[in-house]
Amino acid sequence: MCTLPRPAAPTQGAAAAGGGDAGGRDAAVDATVDAPATGSIEVTVTTSGAPADPDGYMLALDGTEEREVDVEATETFAGLEPGDHELMLSDRQSNCAAMGALPRTVPVTAGAVADVEIAVECAPALLDRIAFASDREGSEEIYVMNADGSGPERLTMNDAPDDGPAVSPDETRIAFHSIRDSNVKLYVMNADGSDPMRLTDDPAFDGGATWSPDGERIAFRSDRDGDSDIFVVDAAGGEPTNLTDHPAADTDPSWSPDGTKIAFISDRDGNRDVLTMNPDGTGVAHVTETASDESAPAWSADGSRIAFAYLSADSGSYDIRVANADGTGVATLTDYPGRDTRPCWAPDGSRIAFQSDRGDGFDDVWSMDADGTALVNLTAEAAVDGSASWGPAGEVL
Repeated sequence: MCTLPRPAAPTQGAAAAGGGDAGGRDAAVDATVDAPATGSIEVTVTTSGAPADPDGYMLALDGTEEREVDVEATETFAGLEPGDHELMLSDRQSNCAAMGALPRTVPVTAGAVADVEIAVECAPALLDRIAFASDREGSEEIYVMNADGSGPERLTMNDAPDDGPAVSPDETRIAFHSIRDSNVKLYVMNADGSDPMRLTDDPAFDGGATWSPDGERIAFRSDRDGDSDIFVVDAAGGEPTNLTDHPAADTDPSWSPDGTKIAFISDRDGNRDVLTMNPDGTGVAHVTETASDESAPAWSADGSRIAFAYLSADSGSYDIRVANADGTGVATLTDYPGRDTRPCWAPDGSRIAFQSDRGDGFDDVWSMDADGTALVNLTAEAAVDGSASWGPAGEVL
């Protein structure tokens, strides 16, 4: 990344300078008259890594002039007044980062071209793919697939069960829990399954991860303090902090898209209800207060609604319900005499994926429209498929 001024081609008057005094004076006058009053910026954009955005980027000068550019492009801004100008490269996928500061200040000199290089590096990312757990090849492992169920790909290969995938906000990492080190601990790996890192190391159960919207922290469930509580830990590792510290069973955390709330399940008032709290554990409030049990709350992408599983006291079946974030407007989306659980929203809020034992008698990952219609079996395997996590595709920087 550099900004290098280079002179413009000499003007005709300047090229004619020399000869006799009169000619020289005339040439000096011509040079003064013809001296350029403006400069230019030539921007070279390069992209490495994959997947890169097929739609390219938006290159803007001084916040006004905008141009769509490919992932490999050269653009020239001419006729610029001398002085500092500001360049910005935006509309980058969440997995693609520009090397160096943005926006970038570029000094322009009259009669010169300032060369600017903007290099973009893209890390492996899911980009609207769904992560899920499956035992289709023997042990339970983490897989990813396209939103329509096609292209399943196995990410983990371990004799011990891996479960509970949670896609990071930039879709470049996946948190999950595993007993590969003798008891259930939290791990984080790249979106392609590489570089798994153990995040927690306690003899207790640590699992059920959810990411903060900035990707800096992970909330999870642990019984390390004797009962089940919600903890939070830095995504890079460190000492977890107990957020709930309540004698009741607190489970299933889900961080809101704006980062201001964490939804979770608690039986502190008798039944397992959906509650919310601030990210520091304060401000606990009920979303649901029913005579039955709920589980697995999941925020919609805009933070306005929460989907969850509801245990029907009459039929003993689990169905998917949705409510406004304040608990109003409860609606039942599925009505099946079996088990529909663990909902998660599509990035655009149009569909909900969930785990169900309907169909072939095995648990599969299904999806439906946000109103409960248009159900589709995404996995349809003679295996247990579930714990779906749908990354926030479409996020741009």
